[in-house]
Amino acid sequence: MFAALAVPGYARESHFYRGDSGYSTTFNLIGGKYTIYVYAHFVRNFKTHSPDGCVFMRNLQRVWPTHDTAQLGGPVPLRNPIPFKLGPSPVTLAAGRYALYVASMSDCEWEFLLESAPENVTGVSEPQMFTSGSTGLRVSASASVHDAVQFTAQYRTSGDAAVPVSGELQVLHNGKTVRSLPVKFGIDKNMQSSIAYVPVQWSPEDAKYAGKNTARMVLKIDGEEYITSTDFTLTP
Repeated sequence: MFAALAVPGYARESHFYRGDSGYSTTFNLIGGKYTIYVYAHFVRNFKTHSPDGCVFMRNLQRVWPTHDTAQLGGPVPLRNPIPFKLGPSPVTLAAGRYALYVASMSDCEWEFLLESAPENVTGVSEPQMFTSGSTGLRVSASASVHDAVQFTAQYRTSGDAAVPVSGELQVLHNGKTVRSLPVKFGIDKNMQSSIAYVPVQWSPEDAKYAGKNTARMVLKIDGEEYITSTDFTLTP
C-alpha cells in the first residue's frame, strides 16, 4: 500500500505534511525531544480569498492518552512576499497520539515537519491501521473483511543509526493469537522516517473474528525486544 518505500539506511522518527488548504491527520509519537518547523506562504496565481494574500491557521493537539492542546498560533494573514515561519525550534513532547489540524479557512501553501532529535533513545510508536479507498490511504480504527489494510509503526534508534531489525505482527482475538505475519521494514520517502509495516488482506472467512481485535508488533531492534500494539474492529 505504501509505494514510496526504500531500503532502510537509518532509523529515524519523522512526520512531514504539506498542503494548500484545510487538512487534518493523526499520528503516534514515541515521545522525547523533537524539532518542529512550520512554514506557510502565498502562491502567486493560486485561487485565494485575496489576490495578494492568504490565511493560515493551525493547531497541534495530543488526543491520547490525555487531551492536551499545543497551539501553534492563531489565524495568520499573510501578504506576498512575506511568509510565516516557525522554527526549526526544539520541543519536548510526551508519547501518545497527536492530531494536526489546519483550518478549512486556510488557503496558503504550508509545510509542517516534526523530527525526533538524535539524542533520543531507541523506541517504537504505537502502530496505526491504514485502509485504502478512492481518496487514498487513511488511518482507521475499523475495517471490513473485504478490506486490504496495512499496520504501520515508526521506529527510531539512538543517533538514528542503522541497526539490525526484525519482528512479527500478531493478530489477537479474544486474547488468542489467530494470525502471525512477518514485519517488513522500509523508509517512508514522504515522511523520511523508518517504518515497520505489515500488509494484511482480510477475507470473508475472517468474519469469525468480527469485533474487537488487537494488532501487536513484536520487534527486535539491535538485539533488544520492543512490543507495541493497537486495538481495531473487524466487521463482516
